[in-house]
Order: sequence, then structure tokens, then C-alpha cells
Amino acid sequence: MSLGCKPLDDIVKMEDRPEDDVYFFDAEGDHLVVHAGQFAVFTPHDAHRLGVTVDGPAPIKKVVVKVAL
Repeated sequence: MSLGCKPLDDIVKMEDRPEDDVYFFDAEGDHLVVHAGQFAVFTPHDAHRLGVTVDGPAPIKKVVVKVAL
């Protein structure tokens, strides 16, 4: 699976849905390929896009843990 990632300072916010803690941006970002058994960590300053597949759809597990800074 490939993930798109880009710093928030470099992108334009298109839509806010704070009640769902979801925000949409107009940006491509860099792509990070994650293989089975690997994981990625994003900071609050990173916009990220999940579900960009490399070899076709595959089941994934997504866990979101938010830590107060």
C-alpha cells in the first residue's frame, strides 16, 4: 500500500469536518510504500492520504492513536 504525506504548511485546506475529525486538502504529497508488517507514524503537522494501492486492493488495519502534546 502507498500512503501520501505532505506537511500541512504546504497545502490548501478544501473542507473541514471537525465533528468527524476529518479535513480534506488539495495536494498530492510524497508517496511512502508500506509493506506487510510495517507501519507509518504521522505527526499533527502531517496531512496524509491512506488507501493508495500499488498492486491492487488489499485488506489493511488502521489504528489511530492521538496523544496530547
